[in-house]
Amino acid sequence: MKLKSAMFWVYLVVILYLVSMLVYVSVEFFGGADTNKISAFGSVLSGVGTLFAGFVAIYLFNDWREQHNKNIESQLCMKAFDYIQGFEFELIDIERFTILYLVNPNKSLLHKKFNNNLERLNVIADKSSVVLSDLGFFIPKKEYDKKFKPQFDIIIDQLEQYIHIYDSTFRFYKPNSQDKEFIQKYRELTAGLRDRYRATFVELNEYYKAL
Repeated sequence: MKLKSAMFWVYLVVILYLVSMLVYVSVEFFGGADTNKISAFGSVLSGVGTLFAGFVAIYLFNDWREQHNKNIESQLCMKAFDYIQGFEFELIDIERFTILYLVNPNKSLLHKKFNNNLERLNVIADKSSVVLSDLGFFIPKKEYDKKFKPQFDIIIDQLEQYIHIYDSTFRFYKPNSQDKEFIQKYRELTAGLRDRYRATFVELNEYYKAL
């Protein structure tokens, strides 16, 4: 235990108070000291006991409040973890369908699911913006601005770019001899976006472990 820690002073005051009480009880029952002096000493100890009880109550309340705030931060971090993982899994699922869509010459049968996936991407973008911004409510501003916000801004920008390419380029893509190269570029685009989510996950995990 550190000498200057709050708990050290709590224990020290407890020990001194108990020693004083022991002296008081011993003098009162076994000593021949003046009754008035003993009574005065007892009053002082009573006052000290009242002050000490108040001090302990305040300390315990502050300790509880600090722990309570950390618990809330931990819960918010865990929710953010769940959202970020969920976004990544959705991107993987969309990627699998999109590769099949790109190489399929008859896209009319897949247009409905394509549109559904486009809507899913827009929902991911909206939720990502809210979830990532909400982290700024409990992460210290200096740390948030330095470590998290730049990463979040890149994620939102890449998502918007991804959605634009998905809607304008992939919708009417026709299979050709360049399919493999095109699909590889698409996979790299998706992988880059997922890497951003993972980087955010890692940073958030470091913050969570430090709580």
